Amino acid sequence: MADASTSSSSAAAATPRFDFYQTDTAVTISIFVKSVAQDSLQVDIGPQSLHVKAVSSDTGSEFILGIDPLFSQVDVTSSSFKVLSTKIDVILHKAQPGVRWVSLQAGSASVVSAATPTYAQSTSAPRQKSKWDSFNPDTETDATAGSSADKPADGGEADINAFFQKLYADADEDTRRAMMKSYQESGGTTLSTDWSKVGKGRVTTTPPDGMEAKKW
Repeated sequence: MADASTSSSSAAAATPRFDFYQTDTAVTISIFVKSVAQDSLQVDIGPQSLHVKAVSSDTGSEFILGIDPLFSQVDVTSSSFKVLSTKIDVILHKAQPGVRWVSLQAGSASVVSAATPTYAQSTSAPRQKSKWDSFNPDTETDATAGSSADKPADGGEADINAFFQKLYADADEDTRRAMMKSYQESGGTTLSTDWSKVGKGRVTTTPPDGMEAKKW
């Protein structure tokens, strides 16, 4: 993972390990600090800036991540964050949906995430709809939700979406990388959770039986 160019207000504070992925509408930044002390956590989201200060209650270590300016503007009122046992997830909703962020910081290529490749998308012709099209990690289900999301029922795409949202929310970092990489590189035809295989190369498009993948 590449390091980011960050600003720190404290020489004693360390820059935490982090990663990010995106959808058409939001960028989710995972900041890996374990056992965050809630009373010390500061998350400031601006129209084009992010500043996070956190202290691990396990070690007492202080971490600061500052990104200013962000690659593009965000909708502050819709953006949010949540604290998990091993990380902080900051969800930045794009002020301009559909804009692909090639980095977190404007004018910097050093924060491009290996887990988030950017691909040109053709608008000249539609592709065959896949069963994975309903998967959207931006609306992931809380990992503490009830068992109704544990497996897909027979209700169609809504149940499939709920199932994969639950799977994504409960997954570790490598599993999430595998899901996003396989989904994006296959054009929505493959969803794998095995990073040891997915990380070795590009995932090919696998159309449904009886159909042929075309390059537009």
